[in-house]
Amino acid sequence: LHRLIRRQRQMCIRDRSNILDLKNKNNKVVLPLRPIIIGGDDITFVSAGKLGIWLAEEFIKNYKKLTENNEFNNRLFSCCAGVLITKTHMPFYWAYQLSEDLCRSAKKRRREINDDGNWLDFHIAYGGFSGSTEEIRKKCYRAPNGTLTLRPFKLDDCSRSLEKYSFKEMKKGIKEINESLSKSKILELREVLSLASPAADIFVKNLEIRGHQLPSYPGGDFHKKLWVNDETPYFDMIELSEFYPDFAL
Repeated sequence: LHRLIRRQRQMCIRDRSNILDLKNKNNKVVLPLRPIIIGGDDITFVSAGKLGIWLAEEFIKNYKKLTENNEFNNRLFSCCAGVLITKTHMPFYWAYQLSEDLCRSAKKRRREINDDGNWLDFHIAYGGFSGSTEEIRKKCYRAPNGTLTLRPFKLDDCSRSLEKYSFKEMKKGIKEINESLSKSKILELREVLSLASPAADIFVKNLEIRGHQLPSYPGGDFHKKLWVNDETPYFDMIELSEFYPDFAL
């Protein structure tokens, strides 16, 4: 974490609204990051919301480099992370418990598919919902056509069978959807995903008429149907596009 902080001192972080510029105060760089727990293999930090997922990703990448450089007697380690993005007035205890639950969700996915890589799960809390990660997703992330989320995601390179869980592919999709669709169309897509199949078909056909196309994604012809085997990657893309910094794409 300290290495990552030192790197941040040399970087001017910007997003579309310029709200994440690093500022100097009393000749010191004010970082949008505060470590809370650093002990053993349990690390928790609070950051500016739009940096949370990226900082967790960068931390895991740096940790992976340490183990690959044989600094731990040739032992290789893997990490899982849970990132909760919430408003500042939310009780910290609740936020901490849900972030822990998200980390357990990432570990569960890794165990289920017998993988040894690094995984990350996240949740954006708009307010009004409580319970575990599983309970919230059953209540709020289901649509007539299936589940709205593919998360958790694997941060490392994926085999072909796991490509739909690749965070690298998801970031590629975010970049493409931001470049190919207007903000109003992205909002329309978000609404369409909550509706039944006819709405999805009409949306895709309207895009084709206007010479546009959704980003392709591993695991099927999502860009033609929105849904394949009761799954879609586009809701994750839309949520991440709001809370993943542009410079990291």
